[in-house]
Amino acid sequence: MLFADWRIGLIVLVIAIGLMAITRYVSLGSILGAIAFFVISVFVHWGDLVYLVFAFVMAGSLIVMHRANIKRLLSGTESKLGQKKA
Repeated sequence: MLFADWRIGLIVLVIAIGLMAITRYVSLGSILGAIAFFVISVFVHWGDLVYLVFAFVMAGSLIVMHRANIKRLLSGTESKLGQKKA
């Protein structure tokens, strides 16, 4: 995301790290960071259809890649950052 627009990338990085620090779920920070990337892109690049399609595909791809993590988050079995494995 930093290569696409460094300003949006930095904002998303702060959001993702903040969520990871609060919840200790790396996957949740990544997923919500991808959503934030698209939402912020809509506001910053309104009217640039090519960029918005790119942002949508990037965010969608990341969410699809994390579908196993999403299932574990919903079931409450996702491991937290710093948690020892059983």
